[in-house]
Amino acid sequence: MSWIGIAIIIMVMIDSIINNWSINDYIGKALFFKTPIASSSKAIDLETKYSFPQGQSISDMSEIGMYMLNQTIDIIINHDCKDAYLVYIGAYSLTTTTDMCSKFKATYPVDLSKSTSVKLGVASNSLLFVRGDALTHIFTEDNTVDLAHGRMKALQLNDLGYVAARTDVDVRLTVKIPLNNTASPQNQQVSFYRIYPKNFCTGGIIMTEMAFGYCNMTLVYNDTSKQVLVTQSSNILGSTIKIGTLLTRSHFNSASHYLKFIAIVIAVGGYFAGRRTTQWKEIDLTQTESIFSKAIRMVAPKCFPYESYALRFDMFCYNSDIVVFLYAMAVLLDMQYGLFYSKTIDLFHAPAPEFSHAILMFGISIRFLWLNCATLKILKLICSIISTATYNGESSVMGFLNLSSVTSLYLSCILLLYIPQYIIYSNSVSINLDHQFEDLDPITVDPLDGYYIRCAPDIIVGVIVNLFIVLTIDHVIYYKHWQLLSKNTLTRQAIFNSTSILCDYLHGIQPDAEDEQKRAIIHCKARRLSTLQWFFMNHMILFGLSEKELQVKKKTQLTTMTVKSATSGACSDQGSNGKYYFVQTGDCHIQLVDENLCQLTALVYNIKVLKDLPVAVN
Repeated sequence: MSWIGIAIIIMVMIDSIINNWSINDYIGKALFFKTPIASSSKAIDLETKYSFPQGQSISDMSEIGMYMLNQTIDIIINHDCKDAYLVYIGAYSLTTTTDMCSKFKATYPVDLSKSTSVKLGVASNSLLFVRGDALTHIFTEDNTVDLAHGRMKALQLNDLGYVAARTDVDVRLTVKIPLNNTASPQNQQVSFYRIYPKNFCTGGIIMTEMAFGYCNMTLVYNDTSKQVLVTQSSNILGSTIKIGTLLTRSHFNSASHYLKFIAIVIAVGGYFAGRRTTQWKEIDLTQTESIFSKAIRMVAPKCFPYESYALRFDMFCYNSDIVVFLYAMAVLLDMQYGLFYSKTIDLFHAPAPEFSHAILMFGISIRFLWLNCATLKILKLICSIISTATYNGESSVMGFLNLSSVTSLYLSCILLLYIPQYIIYSNSVSINLDHQFEDLDPITVDPLDGYYIRCAPDIIVGVIVNLFIVLTIDHVIYYKHWQLLSKNTLTRQAIFNSTSILCDYLHGIQPDAEDEQKRAIIHCKARRLSTLQWFFMNHMILFGLSEKELQVKKKTQLTTMTVKSATSGACSDQGSNGKYYFVQTGDCHIQLVDENLCQLTALVYNIKVLKDLPVAVN
């Protein structure tokens, strides 16, 4: 396995473990975010514990804002793993780019005669409107012309093409701030918490960003009016801000974890099964095989006690239908949480990049690699359904839907890295949402217009375009190699007659000295070839197309291919020229036949396995 392959496998492991919401929640590093609301049972309770400025208090929020905050508090305080995941994301360096403190600049009611310290809070409720997406930004001017501003009403925004995409509640709460009863400005370094619930469908699942950081504040107390004025509040440059998220658990999210776990078990079990020489399987028309026995054979086939090096782990994972489709489905079911997690990291990571945070983002981006594999396999399935091809190798489109190696697949990751940063992006504007606005101009966020769901078409197009570019580059650079692969029956089974999408396990091919223009030959060890038959028949969908050359032979001989037993003396260890075809029958069974269309039986083949003799496959 190349160093790139090892790095990608490590990244998949990091994503599966570190970016696993259940494991992160179980560790409990994000539990300290409960601190500012630990003694509150509902949102309005915060007004008795914190001093809020007029117009920026909890009771000033809209009904949906109160609902979101109440839901968030209830989940955090009564948290257990059945309802939500408290996920710790990391600590990030604060710069001037991400303003976390200026919202505290306001006037707060405070009476120092009752207490010599005060806890400040500020709350806001807004609705995010967006226009366009990554695709429209490329082909239109919707990102530069007729832009909106926060003072507009919903109807004005709709007229400009903006739609509601997210409801936000932003509550920031300080720890106790000791104050002196003096009119002189007082400079303080103040710790604060942020609770930032976001809703991408009105009344739907809430995802909450949480933070803990520090601000430089200048406070002026007026004993006559019993008020504190925060005249200055800014980030402490170089300080760290700790970030976490609250992800409400759903059936889709739970299913994602189970599917991913099953995929990993099959990947590991199947790979270790492939490390031993599996027994050559003969077709038996007198017996039917249950689905259960087929599933067992994926990870526990009948084997010989000999090692086999036919399959690498990364190639096995990306070429196995069951592993790819299970993992891709797991990624899709958890897509919105993954994008939210990645976007949150990017928000704080971009101003001050750090390697550890880049690894977390790359781990999320690696998930799209499985979508690449699944897309290629689905395209091959669709092509097999609509294609009019009558023999193996006839469809040039089917040939295009293959990559020469996992290296080409890894190259597609380069473009996938831009999905969180650029595809999930739109021209946006936020407007304040309060009781008055909500009553006069009620608006809701449609599920299909949600900040992340609306990006689904862009992501699909991005994946397909990415694949097309990588496929084109691969086929241009390795044009001669692809021409050679198309001349051998073993490689044709992978390229044209199955859902295989990677070809680097088909090594050892070379031109056939007897007919270099039309044929290529692979001198494949019997143990390797036997394992490949198991892999083809148990981990990929086969299309059952026959070889054109064999069709011609059948017509010439005016007979159908007959399965002959080795004991009858009709078939021997040698074909007519010692070479064999690696072919499929009409019922998608892989077998070896010689030029006389005589099948090499398991009994004869096992002798080759015992001695690990090479089999010449034409």
